[in-house]
Amino acid sequence: MLNKNNLYVLKIRAVNRKFIIKEIKRILFLYKVKEYKIYKFIKTLVKKENNKKIFLKKNLLPGYLIINLLLDRMILYKIKKINGVINFLNEGIDNFPRPLKYNDIKNLIKESKNKTYKRTNIKYFIGESVKINNGVCIGLTGVIEKIYKKKNKILLSVYIMGRKIFLTIESSKIEKF
Repeated sequence: MLNKNNLYVLKIRAVNRKFIIKEIKRILFLYKVKEYKIYKFIKTLVKKENNKKIFLKKNLLPGYLIINLLLDRMILYKIKKINGVINFLNEGIDNFPRPLKYNDIKNLIKESKNKTYKRTNIKYFIGESVKINNGVCIGLTGVIEKIYKKKNKILLSVYIMGRKIFLTIESSKIEKF
């Protein structure tokens, strides 16, 4: 049975993620490690365009993998030698990584298990006045300067203390007034 106290964070090059996961699995197979889990933290987005569903994958933790396994020096050495692996995080003086606590990533695991969430269509236009209804700047009003449809975000110009400041905010955190 996997121990929740054996979670290690691996910093990787995000473009090599699939190759690195394949190589880690190969190494663990060679060393006859049967109990392990690799957390990828990928969420599937569902976007509707022209009455068709488009599925997009979003990496919640790009550049990182979390591995749950009983780590020894030989496996650690082999994993570090994989092309694209940068480092294990939280390494001590002896170059052996310290495990994460399960409570630190519990919410991330829960969020990645939620299979899909809807991407909202932006109903605003450039030059429109809106009010921020959520977040740190709640209650401020601003004018839409630019719309980022792929990111589902909006660039607002807001006046604070007589100065014009630009904020990039999610479209769900604003409303027409």
